[in-house]
Amino acid sequence: MALTYVEVRDHVLGPNEQPARGHTVYLPSGPIRNGTTAQAVKPVVGVYDDTGHCTVRLAAGDDAGTEPEGLTYSAVRMVRADDGTWLPPETAFSIEVLASDAADGIDLPERATVDVLPTLIQYALTVAGVEPDPATGDVPLTAANVGADPAGTASAAVSAHVAATDPHGDRLDAAGRYVPLTDPRLGDARTPTAHKSSHAIGGSDVLAPADIGALTQALADLRYLLLTGGTMTGSVTNNVATATTPAFGGGVSGDAFDRWRILASGTLEAGPGNVSRDVNWRRSAANEWTTDDAVIVSLMFRHLGTTLGFYGATAASKPTVTGSRGGNAALASLLTALSTLGLVTDSTTA
Repeated sequence: MALTYVEVRDHVLGPNEQPARGHTVYLPSGPIRNGTTAQAVKPVVGVYDDTGHCTVRLAAGDDAGTEPEGLTYSAVRMVRADDGTWLPPETAFSIEVLASDAADGIDLPERATVDVLPTLIQYALTVAGVEPDPATGDVPLTAANVGADPAGTASAAVSAHVAATDPHGDRLDAAGRYVPLTDPRLGDARTPTAHKSSHAIGGSDVLAPADIGALTQALADLRYLLLTGGTMTGSVTNNVATATTPAFGGGVSGDAFDRWRILASGTLEAGPGNVSRDVNWRRSAANEWTTDDAVIVSLMFRHLGTTLGFYGATAASKPTVTGSRGGNAALASLLTALSTLGLVTDSTTA
């Protein structure tokens, strides 16, 4: 059988005796069910129309087969003031909704209120099948009403467990005898017997590198370079914080300073090792190397470029000397060419 729904009407006037603005909220005292139809505990809201009326449909609580019995609804009116703010809510009151009300519905202002127990208490008592004493209001609950064990049951069970020789069946030793609780084998505060030799090579319980997450020597040699040196077949990249930070360096054991360094910018610095490095090669512009120091070439020096300059002169193309050898034209051309390269200063006069 399904639940029976009853139309509940309310008519509310505001403080100025004009139709109220707001709503009436109905909250069931608990969930109910009839067959496969159920109603949860959630508010039902009736919003006032322009005349201050609202209508809702509420499930009756006394249909045959509806459980639990004794359903009530708490009703509270929420009304707005003339400025739109909410006035303090009216005191909630409770009503019963019966299946016999379905024919004519219920006018809330004319409905008599009922006294009910708090929602959760009422629901719990109904489920447990307990009715309060009508004379005193006392509720005679027993252990069975709330699914509890009779008095003393838990205490007796705990006592029996503590007194049992082997309540968990885990105190037998290898010979089938019970181990007393004082046996040191049951405690954690013991110093382990030294036994590392059993895990060493030739021992009774040798550990392999994989047993402790270590690499074999062969794998270690493939992954790591020894401090004594080795051969690397791949590239090495070292990224540092700034261009002036050393990326690589080296020297002789006992030196106070690195004898050479390569900065992150590519600048190469060198020195004697007992003081700071004092010579360098550095990139000064695109396609341009510069040193701030002297360069001495002991063997061949070959220039393959198309321009050249000396003593601070702007690099110029290879000059061509012209003029007759019989006169001074060729000499003047040569002086001009050498001066352009920066090899001489032409201070001659005509």
